[in-house]
Amino acid sequence: WTMREFCEGFRKLLDHLQLDRVHIFGTSLGGFLAQKFSEFSSRSPRVASLILCNAFYDTSIFQQTNSAPTFWMMPALFLKKMVMGNFDKGLVDPDIADSIDFLVGRLDNLSQQELASRLTLNCMNCYVE
Repeated sequence: WTMREFCEGFRKLLDHLQLDRVHIFGTSLGGFLAQKFSEFSSRSPRVASLILCNAFYDTSIFQQTNSAPTFWMMPALFLKKMVMGNFDKGLVDPDIADSIDFLVGRLDNLSQQELASRLTLNCMNCYVE
C-alpha cells in the first residue's frame, strides 16, 4: 500500500459504513496513519478527533526510507529478523520479555505481504504536515 491508497481505502470503508465523521484512536503505526488520514481528508473533514498513543509524525526516525520499496521482495523470515533485530539480546525486565513474546506471536501470524505492507507504510519517506 502507498499512503494515498491507505487513505482512500479508509475513506471508502467509512463511506460503506455510512460514517460521516469519526473519532479515531491510533497507536504506533495506527496513530501515524490516523494523522495522515486526518490530513488527507482535511478539505472535507471526516475526523472529529484523534486520540494518539505512542504515535509518531515522521517516518525518517526509522532510517529505512531507502530500503522500504524493496520490502515486497524480501522473504518473511528476513523481514521478521529486521523487526526483531532491534531488541536487546541479554537479560531484560520480565515485563519487557512478555512484550517481546507478544510481538513474536503477532509476527508469526503475519504473511509476507502483510508484514511488507506494514513495514512499507512505517518506513516510506513520509511525515504529517
